[in-house]
Parts: sequence; structure tokens; C-alpha cells
Amino acid sequence: LTLRFSMYQLQQDGFRDNKFLDRVDTNERDEFNTRLKLRWIANEDWQWDGTLFYADSNNGYDEWTLNNTEFDTFSDTPGRDEQESFAASLRGKWTGLSKVDVSTITSFSVSDSLNSADGDWTNELSNDWTYSAFIKTDRDRDRCSQEVRFDSVDQQDAMDIIDRWTTGLHFEDFQEDTKFRGDFGDFDTTYETQTFSLYGQATHIFSDNTRLTLGLRTEYYDLETDVTYSNKPATNNDPNFDDWLYGGKLTFEHNLSANKTLFASIIKGYKAGGANIYPELEAD
Repeated sequence: LTLRFSMYQLQQDGFRDNKFLDRVDTNERDEFNTRLKLRWIANEDWQWDGTLFYADSNNGYDEWTLNNTEFDTFSDTPGRDEQESFAASLRGKWTGLSKVDVSTITSFSVSDSLNSADGDWTNELSNDWTYSAFIKTDRDRDRCSQEVRFDSVDQQDAMDIIDRWTTGLHFEDFQEDTKFRGDFGDFDTTYETQTFSLYGQATHIFSDNTRLTLGLRTEYYDLETDVTYSNKPATNNDPNFDDWLYGGKLTFEHNLSANKTLFASIIKGYKAGGANIYPELEAD
């Protein structure tokens, strides 16, 4: 068993002087990060790699002024920029088969964040003051994924004309819950996606310098959203859709020298896309 551990702490005042509140910490930085990586070679066939990550940021947010007064600010309600995150991953590789290596990758992350700001960037005693506003966004984000991959052990003549190959499947679940509060309106949103992918790649080697690679990938994408506006009529802007997506590539490569490679590719990509769930938008 081997491990590596790191830890980082940052503290500073943020280089802002709030003249109205007579404070120098309204833009403060207080950030803590830590990471632990482990490797366990269980036996000659199994290797496991694990990672744990934790971050905690408790920062102020008081950056702007109406008249670009550099490091002096005049806001009466400074904001916050906070986030707490935890993430973990576990990767295992099994080499107990003669022709195929099997890999599994599991990961998840959880993040809670708060972003707020003085919406008018000044105060009622200022000659520049025209309105008063404060905005705040609370967001919780959860993500988890699982991948299983199969790789040919042989790098030549693995399957007749296929010299080496890779295939696998991948699943991911993502959910983000947001609460927006402020003088411009209050709303809650939920954004959730699930994706399931199958992929494969095969390479044929013509010679030591020339090879042809074919890769294919298909993905099922499902998106669901929910929007609740607390002080305005509903707009029915809750986009929900699902679709199958397809992509691939065909690449020819030739090594001209040890430092130069000539290649040509035909590629079809895709982008699953998303949805703008701001409540002011109409459904169409």
C-alpha cells in the first residue's frame, strides 16, 4: 500500500478597503484544500487506485464599484463566495485474463455553494445611489459515474485483422438544485441529467509506421428540469427531453520520422446540449 497526501491553506484580506463599513475583510480569502491518493496492489492480478478530495472556501465578495475606484469599495451589504466540496474516485484494474484487461472506474462528488453580492454596489448615502438590491444563489450539485472498460492485452494480432482494441460502457447521473433570492425575483430550479454510453475502438497496424484506427460511440441522454418562480406567473419553461446520440472517427496515421506523424481523419462528433431554465424565458 502506498499513499500521497497534500494540504493547502490560504488566508488573506482580499485587498479591498470598504470605506462605507470601515472594514478591510469584506473581500477576504479563506480556502482549505486537501487530497489523499492511495494505491493498493492486492495481488499479481489486481491493482486499486483511490482518491479522496475535500475543499472548503469561505470567501467574501466585495469587488466592484460604480466609479472604478480600484481597491476602495462602498457597498453596504457585501456578498459571500463560499463552497464546500467532497469527491472520491476508485479505479481498479484486473489482469487475470490472458487476452483482456478489465478496468472499473467509480467516482462521485458533492458540492454546496453560496454566491451573493450587493446588487447596487453602493449605499444609500452615496450620491451615485439610485436603488438598493441584494442577490443570493444557493446551489447543491451531486454527480456520480461508473465506467467499465475492456482492453486487449495484445497490441498486435489481438483479433485477426484487429491488432488492438478497447470497448466499454459509461453511466453518469447529475443533479443540480438552485435557489435564487434577490430583489429582482425569487426562483428555485432543478436540473437533472442521466447519460449511458457504449464505445469501442479498434486499430489495424499495416507496418511499424502505418496504422488505421476506427472508433465508435453511442450515448443515451435524458434531461429533466423543474422551475418554480415564487412571485411571478408560471411560464411552463420546464424543458425535458431525451435522445440517442452517435459519433465516430476513422483515422489514418503514418510516422514520417521519430518526431513527425502524418495523419488524416474523418470525424463525426456530437454535443448533448442542455437547457436554459431561467424562468423569464418562454417555453418555445
